[in-house]
Amino acid sequence: ESRDNYSAINASSGAAGAYQFLTSSWKSYGHAARYGVSRAHLATKAQQDEAALLTWQRSSTTPWNASKSCWSKR
Repeated sequence: ESRDNYSAINASSGAAGAYQFLTSSWKSYGHAARYGVSRAHLATKAQQDEAALLTWQRSSTTPWNASKSCWSKR
């Protein structure tokens, strides 16, 4: 969805950043507190990469399953 655009914001869902975090997910996984930014696209590239890894380690692909149909379109 983001095509590696770390500043991306999905106009429909509001998902943001390279990994298209919903604001609610960004907060519930503790990333807002950890990085001091309220939305993913405001975090640095390194922070977004780390947040995605931490999220994946905790929940596998579950947070991104709604966009599964987009995964192979690169």
